[in-house]
Amino acid sequence: EDDEYERDNKDSDSDSDADDSCDDNTHCHRKQQQNHEDATSVSISNKDKAKAKMKNLVRKVKGKAMGHLRSKSGEGDEVLSQQQHQQQHHHQQTHSSRETHSVERDGLKRRNKTHRKTKSTDSSMAQSSNAKNRHSIDCNRNSVSMSGNELKETSFKVSTGAPKDRRRFSYFNLAQRITKHSGPIWAMRFSTCGRMLATAGQDKVVIVWALKEHFDELYTELCNTRDDDAYATREIAKPHETDIFHPTPLCHFSGHTNDILDLQWSPSKHNSVLLSSSMDKTVRLWHITKKEALLEFHHNDFVTSISFHPQNELFFMSGSIDCKVRVWGIQEGGVVMENEVVGGENCLVAAACFCVNGRYVAAGTYDGRIVFFDTKHGLKYHTCLHINIHGKSGSKISGLTPSADGLSLLVTSNDSRLRLFNLRDYSLTCKFKGLVNTSSLIRASFSFSGEYLICASENSRVFLWETARKVAPSKKYRRDKNSEFYSFSNGDNCAVTQAIATPLECARRQGSRIGIVSADIHGGLNVFFHM
Repeated sequence: EDDEYERDNKDSDSDSDADDSCDDNTHCHRKQQQNHEDATSVSISNKDKAKAKMKNLVRKVKGKAMGHLRSKSGEGDEVLSQQQHQQQHHHQQTHSSRETHSVERDGLKRRNKTHRKTKSTDSSMAQSSNAKNRHSIDCNRNSVSMSGNELKETSFKVSTGAPKDRRRFSYFNLAQRITKHSGPIWAMRFSTCGRMLATAGQDKVVIVWALKEHFDELYTELCNTRDDDAYATREIAKPHETDIFHPTPLCHFSGHTNDILDLQWSPSKHNSVLLSSSMDKTVRLWHITKKEALLEFHHNDFVTSISFHPQNELFFMSGSIDCKVRVWGIQEGGVVMENEVVGGENCLVAAACFCVNGRYVAAGTYDGRIVFFDTKHGLKYHTCLHINIHGKSGSKISGLTPSADGLSLLVTSNDSRLRLFNLRDYSLTCKFKGLVNTSSLIRASFSFSGEYLICASENSRVFLWETARKVAPSKKYRRDKNSEFYSFSNGDNCAVTQAIATPLECARRQGSRIGIVSADIHGGLNVFFHM
């Protein structure tokens, strides 16, 4: 298209030079040339639309039954990141007054770039936050070559919708990046003891990581107890002094034959048992001292969610897209009770969990309902919450997360919203917005202190909100709606699939208020700390 346009312009220039003596002929010729260009552009536009429709049709035909899990392709992310980079570069060129800050951490020297001080960056951030997406990024990178890993020590400036007098975060620093998975990471959970992190996704492998300061203790214990002769002889990488997790996985589990969608650790701090659910229609029970799965629990369809009973770890529940929720007994090796979600337009269960200390099972459906079942009465139907959008059926529920006391339920849905419900009276406590979640199985979570909500986003950013704002209700600030998000770039310009907070001990060790681990669609793990 560009070549054809350039040739037309050259022809137009040559004709105009030859006909300088005749103004009327030149005017007619240019008008005809313009009409030709307009017709050409319309034809090209129609072809582009036809090609786009064909590409969308091919994607739908080739997609899996759970194609919504693939939120973005790598190529699409690269094109989007290039466009965002060009827009940001153009914005910086046209606004030479913007200031650039380089942040020091762990002995790195601050290097100030020459700039003009006319307007503060806060004004440009405020203008950007009023835009439709309200996502802006202003980051500066200091590349550092590290032994063992090539790590870019990067500081990312936080974009926020909060007013100046209540802003809590300014920068997040990228402390470590790990790339061991060969595909998107769909699930990520810290163990109850806070020393281990389990990750899994498209590559069908569960990897267990250990915090660097606990690795030696855990590794020695596994060398003495694990039923794998080759475990003690494997090569152990030397961690860098700035690493948060040991670069060598503590252990990994293989056996699933399709994407792993969810993980869940035992609620006991002294029992290193792990559950995994998969698109291969099974749930598997693992122990870090065993190479193979202890038990397998077979379902009729993809298993989207699993959760241990908070009061009795011998039972767990599962949600499946066969529209059923089940409670399983580990000692019994089978289903103890089950029920089916009925009614509505689409009863497929996309998310499920125990809540109110195991008294109820909550199931989130594709049509935007949260259905509650009573475990004391054999999963008898209890009540239902509807997420409606302008009177229509709601968007798919992509995640359900109970609070630590079990009396609140955090709901993530594909309308790019988070909703916090009070389970005492099933009222809506607050609705949070800012993220982008239109098709993914993104699951928001609470920080370990419960002070913040953390969520991934399809636009390559990580989002935080204060769980409860300390502000008096007014026409400007409503307690039931919170758009005062904090967001920062994941650093790789690709969709973020999951994001969770680190244990408090880990954050405090870094001198930070909060730490965040994010996972992306390329299989990378990034560890951030607030500066």
